[in-house]
Amino acid sequence: MPQKLLAAIYLFVVVGPVSPLVYECFKNPPVLEFSEWPRLFELLLNTLGLAGLVLILTLPLSVFLALEWYGLPERRRRIVELFLGFCLFLPLPFLASAWQSSFEKSGLMRFLMSHLGLPGNEIWQPWKRGIWIAALIHSVHLIPWATFILVQSLRSVPDAMREEISLLGTVRNTSYRLLLPLLIPAIRFAGVWCVLQVSTEIVVTDIMVVRTFAEEVYTQAVLGVDLAQEAIRTLPWTLLIGGFFIATARRFPRWQPGVLRADEPISNGSNWKIFLFALFFAILLLAPVAELINQFYSRAETDQSVKLSKTFSRVWQTYSLSLFSSAGYSCLTAGCCCVFAILLLNGAEERSRRMKLVFFISVLCMALPGPVLGFSAKAFFSWLCDLEERMAGRNAPLQILLYDGPSVLPVIWVHIIKFLPIALALQYSLYRAIPPAILETARLEGVSRSWRLRKITWPQVRSGFFLGILAISLLSFGEVSTGKIVETPACTPFSQELFNQMHYGVSTTVVALSLMQIGMLSLLYVGSLLSYRWFFAGNTSRPASGRDE
Repeated sequence: MPQKLLAAIYLFVVVGPVSPLVYECFKNPPVLEFSEWPRLFELLLNTLGLAGLVLILTLPLSVFLALEWYGLPERRRRIVELFLGFCLFLPLPFLASAWQSSFEKSGLMRFLMSHLGLPGNEIWQPWKRGIWIAALIHSVHLIPWATFILVQSLRSVPDAMREEISLLGTVRNTSYRLLLPLLIPAIRFAGVWCVLQVSTEIVVTDIMVVRTFAEEVYTQAVLGVDLAQEAIRTLPWTLLIGGFFIATARRFPRWQPGVLRADEPISNGSNWKIFLFALFFAILLLAPVAELINQFYSRAETDQSVKLSKTFSRVWQTYSLSLFSSAGYSCLTAGCCCVFAILLLNGAEERSRRMKLVFFISVLCMALPGPVLGFSAKAFFSWLCDLEERMAGRNAPLQILLYDGPSVLPVIWVHIIKFLPIALALQYSLYRAIPPAILETARLEGVSRSWRLRKITWPQVRSGFFLGILAISLLSFGEVSTGKIVETPACTPFSQELFNQMHYGVSTTVVALSLMQIGMLSLLYVGSLLSYRWFFAGNTSRPASGRDE
């Protein structure tokens, strides 16, 4: 594909939906009146407080789990990574609804609270709302992410240090002292990633009534207030988080999927570590599912089997189409992201300024709070519809596809913007491993870009391509904050259906929807892993060795 055409597509797909926000920033610069300072200070304090609590709860446990993972034998490492990979994609609506239900009258946490002597009446229940509970739910969601990032850093331990740790055996304190300095860049990156996720999501903050920058924009959207000024005020925070993310990502070790050293440095005493990880995954996975099932049964009054079957059958008939369609267009979103990423990599030279600019813009778009990105994209869609109406009159296709609906195109579009950096990161880390001499030889021989894509780029990055499809499809399936703003009538994604129902309390409908969501997520995860294993049959990517004759 010609570079100019590829650049035009990138500007239209990624930069275009963000342009209304930039336009409003220059057209109507935000004016901060004195009366607004207390509200903005409260939003900043809540955002920083929530992010700080999440870091305190997440990073120490993640560092401990990553170091214990390093002490496992190779086979057990892989088992832990499989469960850890599934925990990465637990949707926030599922976790939030499980936490809500645990504090209901028949909930498990309510049962524990009563035995701890805490008040059990319906009037004073501070643990059901507030920043502490929001931080706890976000921490449960982000501990697997931080652990996964630290585990990837431990893959790049130098050979000399591996030998030294192997000689130490089970001397845990000494091995920790050697490994912790290597984890410092990864800990910084994991911390920034956690802050970015907390500051861009609205699912937990909306349910737990915590006013952050993202939640304030969403609240103003619900009230029908002009969002331009409110969205512009989030830009300094976005630039700050995006800058920190780029700075920490530059120091992160190069990632190689499927590359795992066969060393077993602290293999003795690994049985209790397996028990530790089993307990961790049981709390993370089984406890929410058990709580939802408990709530589902406890809400039946008489003749439970008949009532429960009718309830689940009713919910299934109502929302099954939304469930399968959401899973389908989540996979479509992942495919579009990964194809777009490999075309961008193949069209740009390694370490070129153009590729760095693409990364910078993509990360800034990802760092925008979900409602802000959704608001800006919706304004851009309105521009396109107005332009089409002037050129082709009413009842044109763009009006239906982007605004009137039913159409999934707006949700797919904003998800591509939000998750494109993930596809770029997974493939770029592999693309950099191609020897520069091969790329230079291909350039001097005058081969076409399509040939370079088929013979050099694709063999090297294909594992990252398929892992990107796995990750983005699961992330897109559970995303709410951005897609909720741009969804068209009569085409509501499944996660947003669950999010809407959560506002009415923990009913049997919410419980059934949560179980349906985690069931579909499990099918997608297992199916993706089996497909990945079938495609590669245990082989990992290798750098290209030259042009085929």
